[in-house]
Amino acid sequence: MINFIDILHIDAKEIKQYLTNLDNNGELNIILPELIALKGVDISKETSHKDNFIHTLSVIENTYYASKNPWLRLVSILHDIGKAPTKAWIDGIGWSFHNHEYIGGKMLPNIFKRLNIPIEQHDYITKIVVNHGYPKELCRIAKDSALRRFHLLMGDELEDLFMFCRCDLTSTNIEKKTRQINAYNELYDKIVELKIRDEKSKWRCPIDGSVIMKHFNLIPCRLVGDIRKTIEDAIKEGIIEDDYEEAYKFMLNIKIDTKNE
Repeated sequence: MINFIDILHIDAKEIKQYLTNLDNNGELNIILPELIALKGVDISKETSHKDNFIHTLSVIENTYYASKNPWLRLVSILHDIGKAPTKAWIDGIGWSFHNHEYIGGKMLPNIFKRLNIPIEQHDYITKIVVNHGYPKELCRIAKDSALRRFHLLMGDELEDLFMFCRCDLTSTNIEKKTRQINAYNELYDKIVELKIRDEKSKWRCPIDGSVIMKHFNLIPCRLVGDIRKTIEDAIKEGIIEDDYEEAYKFMLNIKIDTKNE
């Protein structure tokens, strides 16, 4: 059995040529019959779909040049394996591969076993294969609540997912491709900005009002808030670290005027 992990480290054109050679000599049908099943184009009512095997080869090349991560390259090989079992013609819609990402994810365990993929990489590969179609949907329905859920779902794999989504665009229509890439970039930026905004809203000054009142012998008043804001601004501007001890020492040096309090 070929060591598929070695394939992931060779040049993109060599990967494509290797898979093509395996296909020509019949070995690919033994090693990865799921890829063979993607070959060909069906036509119904004078409407055809793209050859998903050829599409996969293009995605492999795009991913190779976008990332040095071999496991993302494996994602490029396996991302559309669910399209063969989900392919259907639907009147009024056309060719459909509904839920192919989820079905592809269900097919992965057998492939991992067959290709001897390290178990510690299974979750990473599966997460991106199963979720690579979601960003396009989120571009149309980008509510903050949905973006928060998606970020929580993807976690550390969010950046790689968006990188792969861009690699998955193989249309020869440059205008259409550029428009979708821009939509992905805007969506990614929005998710990151939302995370930063959420984190800021949860942030609390290490020195609270009770500490300030005790040190300055104050009752609850506007001055307490002003002192805390002075400490917060010092932290945000990098004058002191976001640390209780540093903030406390900084507070000791704040001069106040209690005449008007």
